[in-house]
Amino acid sequence: MASTTDVLAGPDDGADVVGVAAGHAAVPVECADGAWLRVGAGQYVEESAVAAPPRVGACLG
Repeated sequence: MASTTDVLAGPDDGADVVGVAAGHAAVPVECADGAWLRVGAGQYVEESAVAAPPRVGACLG
């Protein structure tokens, strides 16, 4: 992960920032939504910001 990465409210560049993930932070990835990884309810980071993104299934619903 970059030095810090914004955590957004939705899988969209225009979504509100709801937090920040520090570089090398261990974040639980629940699923993938296109180029976005859901790390919690209403919390998304861009997959490109993660050094070694895990292989997870698609987000449903």
